[in-house]
Amino acid sequence: MILGILLALAGTPAQSSNCSYNRTAMLAMDLDTFDQSEKGWRTIGQKSGCEGAAISAIRDYLAAHPNLSSDQKNQLLWHEGQLLAVANRYGDSLTVFSSIRETEDSQRLYQAATIAFLRRDKNALLNVRTKLASLPKPPDFDAAAKAFHDSTGQTISWPANLDVVDGLMRCFNNSYRVAYSDKCRH
Repeated sequence: MILGILLALAGTPAQSSNCSYNRTAMLAMDLDTFDQSEKGWRTIGQKSGCEGAAISAIRDYLAAHPNLSSDQKNQLLWHEGQLLAVANRYGDSLTVFSSIRETEDSQRLYQAATIAFLRRDKNALLNVRTKLASLPKPPDFDAAAKAFHDSTGQTISWPANLDVVDGLMRCFNNSYRVAYSDKCRH
């Protein structure tokens, strides 16, 4: 299934030279470094106009690491879908997001909210936001949030990604790039 998605989405827009990266070094990274640090795909993906190069890096990484778990593949596909949305390729982004099978309720609702935004369905987005906000906090969330903070320096609150969904609501009439940004979350 993943290979089919990758083949279907093979076309990426032309990139400028400032989007170049060391492919061999990227593919040699462990997953955490490649996906969660500024050394991996984010090095190029955060440069405006370089989303296609970052998408290629993610696709190459998936192909080079076929033994990743389903959750790990989903994590990379999620970021690919976001890059496609930032590049205003909503149809391609929806294809990727729809292929992800989330098992956790909060992640499944965040996924549904993102899809509702990309489909421009504000009623569905509001409905999903209400469900997400009402999820009970898991008993182990505080310990997991502390571990996440200790390893990344980032703080997360329950329910996870509610601030992102609120940003999608607040800036609904804007592009995904704008609605996903920090300025729409506050």
